[in-house]
Amino acid sequence: MKKLFTLIAGFMMLSASAANLIVYDGNATSSALPISSNFMDWGPYTHQVIYPEAYLGGLIGEDITAVKYFVANEAGSTLNGGKVELYIGTTYQSVFSVDSWNNTSFIEDGLTKVAEMAMTAGSKEIEFTFDDPWTYEGGNIVIQTVIEEDGSVLGTTATNFIGQTSDVARAATGKFSASPAYFLPKTAFIYNANVTVYTVVGPDAIFGSNWNTTDTNNDMVENDGVYTWSKEGVTLYDDFGFKVVGNHSYDVYEWPMGPNNWNATVEEEGIYTILITFDPNAEDADRITCTLTKTGDIDHVDHTYTVAGTENLCGSFWNPADEANDMDKGEDGIYTWSKSSLEMSEGEKVEFKVTQDHAWTYAWPSNNWEYTFEEAGTYNVVITFNADTKEITFTATNAGAPTYQIGDVNKDGNVRIDDVTALIDALLSGNTDVETEHYSPVCANVNGDESVSISDVTALIDILLAGN
Repeated sequence: MKKLFTLIAGFMMLSASAANLIVYDGNATSSALPISSNFMDWGPYTHQVIYPEAYLGGLIGEDITAVKYFVANEAGSTLNGGKVELYIGTTYQSVFSVDSWNNTSFIEDGLTKVAEMAMTAGSKEIEFTFDDPWTYEGGNIVIQTVIEEDGSVLGTTATNFIGQTSDVARAATGKFSASPAYFLPKTAFIYNANVTVYTVVGPDAIFGSNWNTTDTNNDMVENDGVYTWSKEGVTLYDDFGFKVVGNHSYDVYEWPMGPNNWNATVEEEGIYTILITFDPNAEDADRITCTLTKTGDIDHVDHTYTVAGTENLCGSFWNPADEANDMDKGEDGIYTWSKSSLEMSEGEKVEFKVTQDHAWTYAWPSNNWEYTFEEAGTYNVVITFNADTKEITFTATNAGAPTYQIGDVNKDGNVRIDDVTALIDALLSGNTDVETEHYSPVCANVNGDESVSISDVTALIDILLAGN
């Protein structure tokens, strides 16, 4: 959709770009809303969710073209093939009330059917594209999903939607009558945003300011509906990411949407001219192009690489300038960082990136490296980084775990003839798999097969006779 506004100075073209407003973002999950996958073969089954106007300020006057829901575990087989209708409207209600008989009423008036779609398993995002745009003019929005009678055969894998919980019932579910619900699904309202200016944002070493949406130096130039930005003499060491935002705000428009950036690939270090083009009306894959033209060489630079991450790993919180976490370069060119005696609880998680030159301009991997400790203990951690391939390794060794010497059956720290006696005693008692103060099943399995047996006695005697 395009509109022309007459200005005293001339004309300004507004570009209609797909933007999104996310409501009810959170970490809770539910298989009941907005589509109850457990009832795909029960239809018709109805769900309603209210979105208060206070959450929707950026949408007033906009044409909504789709809504999107987010799945925690990829859409399960219970959604596969089920047909769902989606309705939208406005309401004076802000919550679903329950009367003295514990009854809840669905919102009946003012709803318009805007989409119908057969569900498909395997997706982490479920988007309902409207048949026609729906203009939001204010008020509380209510969205209703209806699972049709001819839904799929009930599958085995439930679909858990992402969202947040609420102290008040802003949702309702039911087959014949409504029941209040306190889970609110994360919802993206996708609409045609009228954008007057597009800006490139990214790391300061390249764009002169760090992910600054209001830096007018990075505004793009429009020519026949296509926008361009260029910069000469940029020193590039590695790949970099960036976004395009509309009207100097992520809330109005951003591309790519969500947490991902558009990544430019740098084949070799050097001085470059960067040309970025953006077509807001192109297909998703063709919306951005980035051309890098090498114009000069640079002297070799020995970069500093630093581990930046969670405080339980690094001692500082995501600080690329913390010199205590600088990595050491080995003779083989591999960088190493180590830390000893880290106390970790069961299930505790650490995250980190390897950063270059004490800044976030270049950092690996693109998503954080994550590691969860399966058992509590005192750990020694070693991280390595190959600056050429960007390969990272992470090793965590439980320093408090017991160490074993094969053949030391009685756990006295030596392998002697009395270990043969201890092994024979265990075989005679039949308790070869039970750890005791003076018996180790691990050390008793001398020949390394799947069990402790008389053959381990023979193997242990052979060791002693050989003087090993």
